Amino acid sequence: MPARGARLLRGALDRARAPVDSPRESLLRVALVDAGIPEPQVQVAIRTAAGVRHADLGWPEHRLLLEYQGDEHRTSRRRWLDDLTRVQLLEDAGYRVILVGAADLEDDARSLAARIRRALA
Repeated sequence: MPARGARLLRGALDRARAPVDSPRESLLRVALVDAGIPEPQVQVAIRTAAGVRHADLGWPEHRLLLEYQGDEHRTSRRRWLDDLTRVQLLEDAGYRVILVGAADLEDDARSLAARIRRALA
């Protein structure tokens, strides 16, 4: 007999991706997939004028990227400035960047999913 919770664990492992910088990025990705959005790539490498930069999640074939902004992005001046530069570089490379925060997960990401659905259309 399988161990208690084995089915849930297998399901969770099937949905795990690497590399991911934060648990919130994973929650965001899973919520979007559960809302019917095509699964985004993780840590999307984009060639910019200042070299390769990585977006948290994205659909490079649609030139659409997501950047999850946790509290550290708000409270660390260095992180905030680095984020501003990276987003500008990604946009200058021809990508639309949607900034995402914790509030975007509150309704199971339904509002954000609708926004992404429109951007992917």
